[in-house]
Amino acid sequence: MHKFMSRTLQLFMLIILLLSLDLKAQDFDYLAAWNDVKRLELQGLSESALQKIDSIYSKASVDENDQEKLKATIYQTKYALLLKEDAQNEVLQVLTNRATSAKEPYRSVYHYLRASSLFSYYSSNSYRIDQRQVENTDTTDFSFWSKAKFQEEIHASFSKSLLT
Repeated sequence: MHKFMSRTLQLFMLIILLLSLDLKAQDFDYLAAWNDVKRLELQGLSESALQKIDSIYSKASVDENDQEKLKATIYQTKYALLLKEDAQNEVLQVLTNRATSAKEPYRSVYHYLRASSLFSYYSSNSYRIDQRQVENTDTTDFSFWSKAKFQEEIHASFSKSLLT
């Protein structure tokens, strides 16, 4: 009887151990995927790197891995700005959408990235923006925003990034 209990206990412990192990063979290897992105970038294959990043983002979404989603978003915005002309509006919309759907603390980071992007764009183009005579500021296309609208949006995004 003692042998049976010992054997049962060993089997039970083995089952618990196996259930608690993180079976890496079945999980997506994010580190390997990011190494592929780095390799593609070093080879000058930016479009291929962006495709790989998109697949990382998709997998992270399925896995509900907010950290990897944020990292992929940062890289997606980098490549969008690199590969597409006038991608600023697209990037801003992506950051806005992801801030809306993200959980804290990632929501705050998306708001911060949005505010920083707007501030950077405004700083680089303030001489033109300050001279705009814009009547319709009720648009998501910031190429039509006035100085006041930029300041309002930057302030709102920075404020939201501080809320937890």
